[in-house]
Amino acid sequence: MGRQAVVISYPTGSDFSLLDDGHSQLIKQWRHLIQLNPEGQGCRYQDILEIEAGLLTPLLAGFARLFYRHRQRRWLKLAE
Repeated sequence: MGRQAVVISYPTGSDFSLLDDGHSQLIKQWRHLIQLNPEGQGCRYQDILEIEAGLLTPLLAGFARLFYRHRQRRWLKLAE
């Protein structure tokens, strides 16, 4: 799908945040925020994603939803 710019920053507002504010020719915006915050005896991990890709947006959003659900299951299994 071509080259993707990965633009990393560390915004404030949680104990740990990493933001990829990426883009490419096909994807105008791929804004992926990862947040880690203490919760109980562990932590809460959250992926927040904003995608803007014109007509491709629903397709990419569906792929991202499946991918991040799979990754969350893998994180949980690893944490066990």
